[in-house]
Amino acid sequence: MHEKDYVVIIGSANIDVAGYSHESLNYADSNPGKIKFTPGGVGRNIAQNLALLGNKA
Repeated sequence: MHEKDYVVIIGSANIDVAGYSHESLNYADSNPGKIKFTPGGVGRNIAQNLALLGNKA
């Protein structure tokens, strides 16, 4: 029986949250804008790139 090669990744995986205002910020008031969520973390980034290269991670 042959075992297939695989990679073990030790690192973080998280969600990056960034907020953007449509206008200049008004302190002590509402500031309409948008919030952007993106996957992040060094371990997650490495795993994604290895998977895109066809490696099993």
